[in-house]
Amino acid sequence: MDISVGAPEVISRRLQLMQPHTLWSPANLLEVQRMVAEKMMALAESNWAIWRAAWAMAAWPLAGTSAWWTPTHQQRMARHALRATDRALAPLSRRVNANVKRLRRK
Repeated sequence: MDISVGAPEVISRRLQLMQPHTLWSPANLLEVQRMVAEKMMALAESNWAIWRAAWAMAAWPLAGTSAWWTPTHQQRMARHALRATDRALAPLSRRVNANVKRLRRK
């Protein structure tokens, strides 16, 4: 929810900063560099969360667990998928919230 509400606001505020008469100002260049760095860091953190989720699933004990077609296993996989998705989107959500707060002050 935070991403779907905050991202359009961040985009519109950054586009307002990048108007032709102020495009090459030091503050705007710094904002563009910050935007790129934030996206790269969020991608790396999300990627790491996905890898951790994949390795956690691979480490599940096979002995004594139910077969993949049973409802118990299906529910466990669904919970794991939701947790992994939440962890992968958390870095993006944190950055969007931080950008909204920071850009509203400008």
